Amino acid sequence: MTIQFYCPNCGALIAFDRKHIGEQAHCTTCDQHFIIPSKDFEKPRKVKLQPEKPEPIIGFYRSALLDSWKLFFDRENTTSLVFVAAVVSFRFFLVEFCCLGSLIHFVLWGWLFGFY
Repeated sequence: MTIQFYCPNCGALIAFDRKHIGEQAHCTTCDQHFIIPSKDFEKPRKVKLQPEKPEPIIGFYRSALLDSWKLFFDRENTTSLVFVAAVVSFRFFLVEFCCLGSLIHFVLWGWLFGFY
């Protein structure tokens, strides 16, 4: 046997098996949460959900924002930093004086994208 009622928010017709009376459910049309009523066409009681606040990952912000300056002084990153600095500097400061500006532009951006 099923129990039928209307959604308290959008008015959509909803049906559940009688074994689910008193349980919490939600409307598939408007996602309104409610308690399944005990009688046919009885107005269900709305349920307001508490928003879940996710816990931040421990140490993420510190390592991403505060400890990242150490990467600039690591010996393993020296070659990469010099390459990127040289390509960017050449692109923005010296390419205007060359006659093949657009060709150099594409070559330099290709190097940078290839590097990453």
